[in-house]
Amino acid sequence: LNWLDGQWMDLKSTIRFTHEQLNATDIFSVITLSGPEPKINIAMDSIKLHLAPPEAFPDPNDVCTNLIQNGQADLLTGFTAPMYPFVPSNKILLKDDDPNSTNSNPYFHITNRKAPHDNIAMDLTTACLLPGSTYSMSYKYRIHASDDAPTMPRIITKTWTHPEGLTNPIFDIVSNGCDLSSANAGWKTCQSDFHFQSHHYKAHRVELLLYLRDDRTSDVDLDDLSFTFLSGSREGVQLNDGNKIVTHNCWSDNAQLVIPSQTTFFDATITNTIQSVTSEIIDEVTGEQRTHLKMIDPLEALPTTKLVDPMAATEIALLSRNIVLKSAVESSTTGPSITVLHTPTLVQSIVGVEIQNGGVSATDDKYPIHFCNSKDLQGSVVSHNSIHKSFHRCISIKATHNLQISHNVAYQTTSHCYAIEGDTTLPEVQNTFHKNIGIQTKVPTWARNDSEKYPATFWISYPTNTFTSNSAAGSEAYGYWFEFNRRLSVDATGYLQPWLAPLASFSDNIAHSNKWFGFRSSPYGYNPTQTATLSNFIAYRNRGQGLFLHNTGNFIVDGGYFADNRVGVDVMMDNTLL
Repeated sequence: LNWLDGQWMDLKSTIRFTHEQLNATDIFSVITLSGPEPKINIAMDSIKLHLAPPEAFPDPNDVCTNLIQNGQADLLTGFTAPMYPFVPSNKILLKDDDPNSTNSNPYFHITNRKAPHDNIAMDLTTACLLPGSTYSMSYKYRIHASDDAPTMPRIITKTWTHPEGLTNPIFDIVSNGCDLSSANAGWKTCQSDFHFQSHHYKAHRVELLLYLRDDRTSDVDLDDLSFTFLSGSREGVQLNDGNKIVTHNCWSDNAQLVIPSQTTFFDATITNTIQSVTSEIIDEVTGEQRTHLKMIDPLEALPTTKLVDPMAATEIALLSRNIVLKSAVESSTTGPSITVLHTPTLVQSIVGVEIQNGGVSATDDKYPIHFCNSKDLQGSVVSHNSIHKSFHRCISIKATHNLQISHNVAYQTTSHCYAIEGDTTLPEVQNTFHKNIGIQTKVPTWARNDSEKYPATFWISYPTNTFTSNSAAGSEAYGYWFEFNRRLSVDATGYLQPWLAPLASFSDNIAHSNKWFGFRSSPYGYNPTQTATLSNFIAYRNRGQGLFLHNTGNFIVDGGYFADNRVGVDVMMDNTLL
C-alpha cells in the first residue's frame, strides 16, 4: 500500500486463526501493526475484529454446489476471505482496473512472489468431496510474465491425510493445459473437470491452490473462480451384456469385483462389493440385455467405456465364486493348491472355483492350479475360476497338451501368473489361453532367479500354443514374456527348440498399466522356422515399451494399437516385419 502522510486510510486484512491459537491452553495472542520506521506517530481509529460475513462461508442449505465462495472478489467490500496466501509471509490484495466506472470489476492480486507455489489458496469442504463426484473448475487469470517467457497456470489440490502432518501430503492436478499468459496477453479463461477420490473425502484438510511451475516472481491476477458440482459419486456400473454372462447366479448381491488400473501404475486398482444386480432386455430379437451393478461403495473413478474409447475400455472382473478354497490360517507356507499329475487322456474340469491365498512361496509345483506331466488332455478345461492373493503363480502347466484355459481371473498374485513352464523333455503344445485376465502381478520378495525378479502375467516358455483375447492388466514387470531360455533335451524328438518352434496363434490380446513392458521377446529372442504373427495386439499406458522385440526374426506385427506407452514399439537387433 502507498501510505500518504497526514491522511486517514482504510486498512483491511483477513486473519486466519490456527488450531493452536484456538486451543484452550493458548491464553492470549497479540496483533501488532508494524512497518513504519521509528519515531513515526501512528493514529488508529475504528478498530474492529469480527467474524467474516456469511458470504465468506458456504451456504448451510447448499454447501456443495460451489466449493469456492467470493470467487468474483466482490462480496466482502475489500476483504479477500476465504482466499489466503499459501506462503504466509505474502498477502493477497484486491484491485480494480477501473474502480470509478460502471465497468468496475475487482479481482484478486498477489505480488512479491518468491516461489512457484507462492500464490492464492483456499480450503475445500472435505464432506463435499465424495469419491467419484465430479466438479468443474473455472477461473480467469492474468500473469504479468515477460512476453519472452509466458507461463501456464495449474490448479492443484494439496491433501493432508494426517491431522498433525505426520504423513506426506498428496498432490493432484485439477486444472492443466491452460493457455500461456504474459503481461500483454490480457485475461485468459481456463476450465476443466475433476473427479475427487477417497483420499480427498477422508482427509483432515484439502487445500486448493494456484501453482506456476515455471514462474517464481511474476505478479498474478485471478477472478471469477468457481468449482461447481457436475455429477455425484457413482454407485454402480451399467453393462450391455449381449452374451448374458452377467447373471444373478454369478454377479449377485455381496459378490466382490475388481477394476484394474486405468493409469500407468500397475497397482491403482479398485475393489468393491455389489449391493444389487438388476437387468432389462434391450433387444427382444437378439436377447441383448442391460445389467446394472449397484455398488456398496461409490466408485472413485468413472470406468472408461467402449463408447468413450473402444481401444482402451476398462475391464471389470468378478472375484467371488460359490466354491471357495482357502486355508484356515492365511500363510505363505500352507496355501491351497490343486495339482493334476500324470493324467494322460483323462478329461479334467476345474470350473467356477475361487482360490484365496493359494500356493506356497518359493516352492516349485505348489501353485493354486497346476497341471504337471499330464500329456494329452484333449477336452479338459480350466475356466471361470478366480485366484486372488496368491503366494506363488496362478495357473501353471508343465508337460501338458490340449488344455483349454479360459475366462479366469487372477488378482494380486506373486511371480509369473499364467505360466507355460517349458519342460525340457516334453514341451507344452496346443494349449489355449482365451479371455483370461491378470491384475496386479507382483514381484516376489523371495525371487530365486532373474526370471522371477521380473514376473510376467503371461509367462510363455514354449510358443506352440494359442493366446486370444487375454488381458495383462497391471504387472510389476511384464504383461507377456516370450522367455525361451530352456533347451530341450535330445530325448524330446520331434520338437524344435523353443526359439525356433512355431507360434500357434497370438491375437487380440491386451497389455496395459504394466510397470515395464507390455510384451517382451528377449533376451534370447525368437526366430521361428515358420513365420509368426502378432495380430491386433493392444498396448497402452505401460511405463516402458508397449512392444519390445529383441533378436527376433521371421515375425510379423499385424494391426494393433499402441498409445500412452513410454515407447510404443521397440525393435532391437531384429528383422521383424511391422
